[in-house]
Amino acid sequence: MKGFAHFVLIVTLFFFSSSTYAQWIPYDTGTGKTLMKLYPISSQEAMLSGKDTLLMKTTDGGASWAQVQLTLPQKIPYDFMDIAFSDQLNGYVAGTKAKDLSGTYQNGTMLHTTDGGNTWSPVPLNAFSDGSSNITTDPLAGEKANFSSVVALNNDTIFTSLSWSDPASGTTYGYIFRSTDAGVSWQITSPNFGRSTINRIAFNDSRGYAIGSLGAFLTTTNRGDSWNDLSSSSLGSLNDIIPALGDTAVIAGQYGVSTTVDGGTTIVPSDSVIYAFDAFVLNDTTFLSIGGRDTKTARTLDKGKTWQSANIGQNTTLFHLDEFAGKVWALGSNGIMEHIGPNEILDPKADFSYTQTDNQYAFTNQAENFGTLTWDFGDGVVMDGLDLTHTYPAFGAYDVTLTVTNAVASVTSAVQSVAVNNITSLWTQVPINSDTHLAKLVQLNNRSAVLLGLKGEIFRSTDGGLTWPKVAVSDTLSSYVPMDMKFEADSTHGYISFYFGGNNNFIISTADSGKTWSPLPLTNFSDGTGNYLTDLSAGANVKFMPLATVGDTVYTAASWTNPADSKEYHGFIFKSTDHGASWTKTSDDLYSGYTSYLFAMEFSADGKTGYIGGNKTIWKTTDYGKTWTMTANANLGAISDILLINPDTVYMSSSAGIVASTDGMATYNLLSTSVLTDMIRVGDSTLIAGKIDQMIQTSSDWGTTWQSADAGRPAYFYELANFGDKVFILSNSALYFSLKDNYLRPKAGFEMLANGKQVTFTNTSTNALTYEWDFGDQSTSNEVDPIHDYAYDGTYHVSLVASNRTARDTVTIDNMIIDTAVDSPLADQMNVYPNPSSDGRFVLNLGTSDKIYEVSVMNLTGATILKKEVPSGENNLAVSLSTQPAGIYLLQVSDNSGHPKTFKLIRR
Repeated sequence: MKGFAHFVLIVTLFFFSSSTYAQWIPYDTGTGKTLMKLYPISSQEAMLSGKDTLLMKTTDGGASWAQVQLTLPQKIPYDFMDIAFSDQLNGYVAGTKAKDLSGTYQNGTMLHTTDGGNTWSPVPLNAFSDGSSNITTDPLAGEKANFSSVVALNNDTIFTSLSWSDPASGTTYGYIFRSTDAGVSWQITSPNFGRSTINRIAFNDSRGYAIGSLGAFLTTTNRGDSWNDLSSSSLGSLNDIIPALGDTAVIAGQYGVSTTVDGGTTIVPSDSVIYAFDAFVLNDTTFLSIGGRDTKTARTLDKGKTWQSANIGQNTTLFHLDEFAGKVWALGSNGIMEHIGPNEILDPKADFSYTQTDNQYAFTNQAENFGTLTWDFGDGVVMDGLDLTHTYPAFGAYDVTLTVTNAVASVTSAVQSVAVNNITSLWTQVPINSDTHLAKLVQLNNRSAVLLGLKGEIFRSTDGGLTWPKVAVSDTLSSYVPMDMKFEADSTHGYISFYFGGNNNFIISTADSGKTWSPLPLTNFSDGTGNYLTDLSAGANVKFMPLATVGDTVYTAASWTNPADSKEYHGFIFKSTDHGASWTKTSDDLYSGYTSYLFAMEFSADGKTGYIGGNKTIWKTTDYGKTWTMTANANLGAISDILLINPDTVYMSSSAGIVASTDGMATYNLLSTSVLTDMIRVGDSTLIAGKIDQMIQTSSDWGTTWQSADAGRPAYFYELANFGDKVFILSNSALYFSLKDNYLRPKAGFEMLANGKQVTFTNTSTNALTYEWDFGDQSTSNEVDPIHDYAYDGTYHVSLVASNRTARDTVTIDNMIIDTAVDSPLADQMNVYPNPSSDGRFVLNLGTSDKIYEVSVMNLTGATILKKEVPSGENNLAVSLSTQPAGIYLLQVSDNSGHPKTFKLIRR
């Protein structure tokens, strides 16, 4: 219920401001009890009353609620039907009659607080006695006393409804009681309302109302000194009344939401009969009605003439409405309440604007009356939020829409197209519902992957990493910290190891590609001896650390302690070939001289060579894990990841930097000294490496030189992973990706061969997906290897733009010559020999002539290599290309006649 007397304030706060709340959002108090009344004490404090002696308080605007512990004289499950405060300290609760442990009805109670609801004490029933012992006016003469509503006008003046039964006849008597001394004493101020239950007492500046069951309707114009009884059974059960200014009020009841403009003398029912437990009034024409089931939650924009559903997001039965901390709260059963923003009962409107910086767009919503804002960026990424910035991963045009949802409807904006022609920000955020660090990502195929969080959160993607639904797992996993996740070659059987969180940690496994997970019994790792020296199941403080898979073989490293001595460590490498059903030890005791964690394990493709990295220590096997040799060196640092290129070539990220070896760790180098936490390989020789909260870098020469890949990355970096055509950053409750094209940049190149005016172009570009040819004669092509026919002789500038999805490269030949003119008889005498030439030495025979010739030699890019003038009378010219690389060259002879002679020279 919301008082109409506060209408002007409500409009100021809500009507002209945008809501930041979603359509009906549930809040579970965890009590499982029916909630009855919410009363705001201040902007951030409120009290909540409910059935079965329930009182709760919030001090943070409803973000969290704590139950108030009561100490009452009797263990009676009172239903606290109403609650009211006169100021931030003094409050009252009305409690109904209730059965005691023997099943006998006991009197209800009124509670009083003087410390803001932290502690409560009962108001004695004799405070309501007139001392007459008359059953008709003295509750002490009756039984089953019942308090059902309460309201405080100021610190001294309090009203409550109290009824009781005649033990002899069962007749019920009920009255409005008033206190003018802060609840110390009470007097009857109304007529007897008998069997009716008063559900609400409410006042504005000029009038008060008391309404209830069986059509009870009482009104006062003198602050409760006396009450006029306008009750009528035709009104049905009345549940709430919201007074406006003067004699106007909105009434919720059995026959829907009604209105009165004359203090209740006449009541105008709704044109649409909707049962209303309660109502909320936004303005003088817009009401919200709660009718119990979500199908009976509706709004009207025309004072109840027509109604529309306003139940989007509701998922429980709701009975009562109250306004608090900028939200409308609906109280329900099973300890559930839901809330929305007040403007969400108006029609939503969807619109937005944007600004662009290269491939990064900042979107600003211009929606109205919204709850949830859902952005579809047109590239597969869909996110909720107010004003979002989105980084597009690739060149292209994208259609963006904004869907606005509130309690009434869901509408989608008109499509706005955005274009990306330049990539400067490399990383795009993907929405994910996580509240912890994301730790591991394992690709199953180009479309599917499994993602692991530090609190046992597991996600699966089946669309290339654009969406990540959460996998249902046991709540107990949240107490444990995972170390590693690996899948067998079939991508069906997978494993997650846990190393911290309990006395004995464990491995969970899946046989359905990560859809469901179950723990492996520790007995699967037992050697049957029961001796803690070698039997994992006989040890204490069991920790499972890195995992590795080769085909259908899975390895893990585990450690444990002597149950009687936590400083005595033992640990082995285990292997399973039956999907984790049984495990055998494949190493000696690694912990005979080692006490730290193991962090990473990898095997070569054939499974023969493997490495395990720990703190300043590495183990290696060359016999399929049968035996392991250890190398300990302080310069290695703590090894966090291993990248195995072949059995002998290995890269490791560690706290010491990048450890690299090409001889199986017989020797190694530190390629950098910056602390690294992860490293992955993209392409043939490109590495991407990262350091927590500092940098992400890329190298295209196996770590010799490095360039920054930080542009647009998240503030916090934890793990890198390959998945399909993307590289992912696993961050703190966030996931980002960058296309691999960003790190495999295109290089444009081509060769050409002319046959008359027809030229065949051979594309030699690398890492490119699309091509744009410009032949220099206003003709273009997107073919890979085009053949082009020129219409005229001449010199042309030919260019090729080679692109992938994120980058472009251009190569241009500035002087490509097409010459098909008919040679003069004199030119027919010219020739070049030897051609081809194995040493690059040629002789140009000019024939018999007294002309002066200009001779030029060019390569196929149009660059001039040699240029010389031949005097009149010289018949032969030596041309040397001995210092040029093998290839095709063009020799051109000109006598200023406009018809140069061109020879193709082949240098072998």
